[in-house]
Amino acid sequence: LLPLLLPIAPISAQEETPEPPSEGLYDLSTVAITPTGDNGYCAVCHNQEFKAVTLSDGFVLNLFVPPSAISNSVHGTSNEQGTIGCVDCHGANTFPHDNLPENRRDYTIATNQKCVGCHNEQATELQNGLHERAILAGNADAAVCTDCHGAHDVQTVAREPQLVAGVCGNCHTSTYSEWRTSPHIDVDKLGCASCH
Repeated sequence: LLPLLLPIAPISAQEETPEPPSEGLYDLSTVAITPTGDNGYCAVCHNQEFKAVTLSDGFVLNLFVPPSAISNSVHGTSNEQGTIGCVDCHGANTFPHDNLPENRRDYTIATNQKCVGCHNEQATELQNGLHERAILAGNADAAVCTDCHGAHDVQTVAREPQLVAGVCGNCHTSTYSEWRTSPHIDVDKLGCASCH
């Protein structure tokens, strides 16, 4: 059965595997947070719909985070450990924001360290994985946690394999097109993550 699951078409340039790095992208010794629901004064600015900042690379970073995005996410009111607040992930000493990131992508990659404490098992599993190795080899566009799962509006994907495939397809366009026309499209809950 394994040979049937392997791609028969050549792997495109976007999917080439770089050499493994000597160390990982994230600090896996980070400790999990205890949810407090503390939003501090964050909503004073981040609740304004058109609040934005222009980064050094010219990217306009939208600062608006609707309260419903978090409360309706897996980190919100349905979280068994308690609702996570802004301060829980971003810290209480992040204001004022004196150290703006140089560019959006570096910021996104660095900010994903915040996921590691609570999601250490997943981070450990992904350590030196294809996406992480690509970033360490210089491909800053390779996926990190929030590229696939979102940042503040994270939803459960356990029962949505085709949604998972759709997210993977945002970058892996040729592979996604092949999958959409393959017999695997109708194999119950078989999405990309089932095999990969």
